[in-house]
Amino acid sequence: MTQLEKMTASYYEVKVCCTSMPVGGKMHKWQSYDDKREVFGTLEQVKTYLKENYDGCKKVKIYQDGDDSEAVHTGYIYKLGIIKGSTQSDYNQKWYEQHWVTVRSVKATPVIV
Repeated sequence: MTQLEKMTASYYEVKVCCTSMPVGGKMHKWQSYDDKREVFGTLEQVKTYLKENYDGCKKVKIYQDGDDSEAVHTGYIYKLGIIKGSTQSDYNQKWYEQHWVTVRSVKATPVIV
């Protein structure tokens, strides 16, 4: 085993794609407004993060096509419900909000290029 291989780090990565859509009207579409990446050392820390941020939210499964074109469950969409705008320009606007969340186990080894 090389010195670089000994430096391999294992961690959990949580990716969150925040989306929203104005309430009312049929012309509105979901829009992404923020992407977040959180890193944790243990699965227990991931579970705590998800509970603190999404406990009580309705969730639906996210699927992606696998190698054999079979749908694979890869995460959840957490439906936060209706929220009120947080900036002065949209303060009176109400929004539907949902977060697309995936969790991955990562093993990272430094690479010299």
